[in-house]
Amino acid sequence: MTGIPVYEGDTLTGHRVSLPPAYIPVYDARGYKSLLMILPARMGFVPIDRQLGMFDDED
Repeated sequence: MTGIPVYEGDTLTGHRVSLPPAYIPVYDARGYKSLLMILPARMGFVPIDRQLGMFDDED
């Protein structure tokens, strides 16, 4: 998994995350081995939650 920081102006808003594909080995009744892709490669965005300061009120 790789993360690329995403900025809006000078503030960090989140990370663009890329996940590689996932493969599993599968054997059939004859003993032949095959690889199945169970999750394709994908991109996503993970936002950064706003952290409250010492003097901020919680809602």
